[in-house]
Amino acid sequence: MYLLGHGLIGSFSAYKSGHHLNNMLLMELLNNQDAWEEVTIEDTSKSPIFYASPEPIVTEN
Repeated sequence: MYLLGHGLIGSFSAYKSGHHLNNMLLMELLNNQDAWEEVTIEDTSKSPIFYASPEPIVTEN
C-alpha cells in the first residue's frame, strides 16, 4: 500500500494477492477519493503508527 506514496493508517489483509490485485486496489482507492482522507499529524508522539528507522547492514568479505 505504500505505493500510494504515503503511509496507511488502517488495515489491509490479503492472502497471496499479488501485484495485479494490489494494483487494482490502489487504482480503486485513487478513483474513489471519498473513501479516504489525507491527514497531517503535528505531534508525532501521538501518531498511531510507527516507522522503524532503517539500519545499515555491514558485511565482511
